[in-house]
Amino acid sequence: MKMKRLDLEAISELTDIELERLQYCVAEGLVPQRDWLLQADDERQLDGIDELTGTFLVCAIRLLDAGYAEQSVPSLLRTICLVIKPGRNPLRLPIAADVVSARRIVVQIADGGHVRWKVDGRDTGWIRIHAGKRRLVPDHAPRIVTAIDMSAIHDQVVGR
Repeated sequence: MKMKRLDLEAISELTDIELERLQYCVAEGLVPQRDWLLQADDERQLDGIDELTGTFLVCAIRLLDAGYAEQSVPSLLRTICLVIKPGRNPLRLPIAADVVSARRIVVQIADGGHVRWKVDGRDTGWIRIHAGKRRLVPDHAPRIVTAIDMSAIHDQVVGR
């Protein structure tokens, strides 16, 4: 899977998010996927990012805009990724391929620890994430659900 290499200035222009806000989110580690950022020789100098990381970065800002507390955003984004086996780079897995494709993707987070990925007609069902362990909970009836339209965010990030 070949991903576009982006810079923060381009993401800022495509998403109408101020460059300073994007830089702040990177510097403060609001995107747990920060280690996926491509670095230049000087580690403090951001050289570019791939489109999946850019999608998560814009997602973090949209969550802040929706009223989520800054300290909760990294854990929320980590929870989304915990449907993936720990230690694996999601850039190499089907979820990443789905996010950067033209597919319709919505990720739902419920009750502070359940995640559901909906990709086109497929549905993972509710997965309970607790202490880094994942368990399918088919009968979960959520009380509070946050939905993130990952495909719309990704399309904006890459200028579709």
